[in-house]
Amino acid sequence: MKFFLNKIIYGFLFGLGLSLAVIISAYVYDQLVNDDDSNEKKTFSNDAGLTVIDQHQIVRDSALVILAKIENKGSDTWQRITIEAEIFDKDGVFVDECATSIREKLRPAESENFDIYCSGWKDNDLSDIGEINLIIKDANFVSEKNK
Repeated sequence: MKFFLNKIIYGFLFGLGLSLAVIISAYVYDQLVNDDDSNEKKTFSNDAGLTVIDQHQIVRDSALVILAKIENKGSDTWQRITIEAEIFDKDGVFVDECATSIREKLRPAESENFDIYCSGWKDNDLSDIGEINLIIKDANFVSEKNK
């Protein structure tokens, strides 16, 4: 019995040590790869230079799909950009809100196509749409010091 108990304790300690080594290795790797000790940190604002262009909408599988392009006219790189669509009817009454996120990096002078799906729309509902406002709600600054 003592033999089995020693084997169980040995196995537990071996597994614990191995797990600890993996966790420490992952932490060190993350610190080396994501060298984010740069003093250059910025918060997204309307002055970032991100603008939405070429906006139009279609209906696909009973979903209103808003197709557009975002352009970076600023001097910084951004990623995880959140864009929100506010939909109003012809009388200016708010009727729906949808959002999407762009995960890729958007460097200065680059652009990226995107779409926003708003479910529950039909072909005849499109005639009720008066205005769709696309708003860039948030984005994460990317330091490009190590290009």
